[in-house]
This record gives sequence, structure tokens and C-alpha cells, in this order.
Amino acid sequence: MASKKEKDLTPKENQTPNQENNEQADGLVFTQREHMVILHNNDNTFVEAVLDVLQNVFGLNNAVAMNRLMTAHEDGYAICYIHTKQECDRKVDEAEAYCQRKAGEVIEELGGRSMYYDELQFEVRERV
Repeated sequence: MASKKEKDLTPKENQTPNQENNEQADGLVFTQREHMVILHNNDNTFVEAVLDVLQNVFGLNNAVAMNRLMTAHEDGYAICYIHTKQECDRKVDEAEAYCQRKAGEVIEELGGRSMYYDELQFEVRERV
């Protein structure tokens, strides 16, 4: 049985051209292209805040979240989610809403400072 990725890229010769979320080329219909959510590095947001968003919004476990955080820190960006464009857009909206809620929280241990959730930046790009 083909994996989900293989299945998504396999031509669907028996489908009609107007099926939702599909593209047609040379008489073959392909399923919707994958997109990815990119996390951009910033030097202000606390590590704990980035991990919190990656774990609670994008569903990454601690080890994978830390890996993505370090990749963004070292390379300037990291892929944190792969899915359809619609689902990636939904996740970015969810992440931004989560960050706005958390931005108002202050940490007493930090002298009443913010962890700068509101400075996290996400972008949706087509996966090529």
C-alpha cells in the first residue's frame, strides 16, 4: 500500500476534472499540492514560548519541537507543519490566535516581563 505522500502525488486517472482541491494537467488529475508552515527565527521570543506553540498548536513532541527551534535559530527558518494549503492556513491562524492570547500573560519569575509570543512569525509556502 502506498504511503499518504505517495498517494497524494499519484495521478487519479478516473476522477472528474472538477473535483474539489484537485488540479488537472494533460488529462490526468492530481490531488492537492502539499504546503508547509515555516517558523521564522527571532531573537526576542523565549525558547519556552516557541516550544509551547510548536507543541500545543502544531502537535510536535518535545524532541522534534526543540529540533525545529534550533533549525530556525541556526538557519533563520524551519518547517514546522506540512499539509494542504487550507489546513496550513488554519494552523497559522490558530498559532497567531494562541500567541495573541499568551502575549498578554506575564511571567512573575521574569520580573513581570512577557515571553514575546506576539513576535513569533509563521508563513505558508507551497512544498516543491
